[in-house]
Amino acid sequence: MNLKSPQTPTRRGTALVYVLVCLGIAMSLVMTSLKSSLASRRQGQHERRVEQAEWLLEAGLIRAHQSLSANSEYTGETWIVSDALKKEDNAEIQIAIFPETDSGSPNSSKSAVSLQVTVILGSPIAGSPDASSSRRIQRSRTWTLPTTKTPPE
Repeated sequence: MNLKSPQTPTRRGTALVYVLVCLGIAMSLVMTSLKSSLASRRQGQHERRVEQAEWLLEAGLIRAHQSLSANSEYTGETWIVSDALKKEDNAEIQIAIFPETDSGSPNSSKSAVSLQVTVILGSPIAGSPDASSSRRIQRSRTWTLPTTKTPPE
């Protein structure tokens, strides 16, 4: 005689299905967390590079001011900064100086100069095959500086 009672047939593999569902949920949580972490890291790197561009603008202003103080005929330059930066973050600082005149009087002479500094962070070095602009940051600022007139002799 058979002592087993007639029950519903046992389903083989239901535990495996539950384990696979839990594993899928866990993997989706891990992938979401990883994606969020990578986005946060990229945002942090971008903010660091923007701040670096601002510091380079200030360095360009200081360099232009010193050069203009040393030589009144200084009209600007292009300054390649690569030694102080990471290898992939090359920078080019373009300095341009334009004389400004007083528009109030028709015979006015130079009383101020307009100093424009442009920073291109991530610019390729001359001769480099990499010309991707996806990571390039460009900032520009213009200042007006009074000129010191030397008295005639």
